Amino acid sequence: MLISQFASHFPEGTLSLAKDCKIEFLAYDSRAVVKNSAFFCFSGTQTNGNKYIKEAISNGATLIVTNEVEELISGISYFITKTSIRTLYAKASAFFFDYPATKLSVIGITGTDGKSSTSDFTYQLLNKLGYKTGLSSTVFVDIGEGKSTNNFHQSTPEAFVIQSLLAKAVENNCKYFVLEATSHALSKEYDRLNSIEYSYCAYTTISSEHLEFHKTYQHYIEAKENLAKRTKNKVLIYNNNKALSEIKAIAGDKLYLLTPPLIT
Repeated sequence: MLISQFASHFPEGTLSLAKDCKIEFLAYDSRAVVKNSAFFCFSGTQTNGNKYIKEAISNGATLIVTNEVEELISGISYFITKTSIRTLYAKASAFFFDYPATKLSVIGITGTDGKSSTSDFTYQLLNKLGYKTGLSSTVFVDIGEGKSTNNFHQSTPEAFVIQSLLAKAVENNCKYFVLEATSHALSKEYDRLNSIEYSYCAYTTISSEHLEFHKTYQHYIEAKENLAKRTKNKVLIYNNNKALSEIKAIAGDKLYLLTPPLIT
């Protein structure tokens, strides 16, 4: 992907082009920048990526993607936008890997509890049925080469990692990919899963969680709703789920109600 291709694909910003070169990597951490990287300046609770622009350039960044810039450094291209840098990072990651989710049947799993186990059970079942299936969960990852431990230190990794996993699964001829989707990753603030359309999704239990981040239960539910909004076929949920009415309003006729098993 050339810098000019990136800019033309995302008209929501203005490009100051120094040299049109190929982008080899998309980074949000200046320490991870390599030669010919695009560096996306995330704003966080403790710091701001703009403080690390010079370090990113020193490490090889040739394009800086930011909401604001204090100085234009000679020889460096800048893409300045008013939109969310995190959302743009997710969109750019999907573009970088040529939208691999469109070449798979992606199954999203979310909820308060049971995400990892449900993801793993679904992954195992599909493989047992003869459908080559990839996986990304808190515990395990499989890109079609066999299950390995998730070493990304995030239940749902950042967008570039997720898109790279999906791309590898496509290369390895996977038909399905089971993706554990956390409320953080689904939230409008982090938006790591932007540009992924799901064939199916499932909700486990829903209760109050991560309110230190979401602030209110309603915001937590709104993040979870984003999974149903991006699902094109069936949305699976138990008929006693606390968030049933909210998910039903989003899913409409895509809703598929499940009955919890009787335990005696």
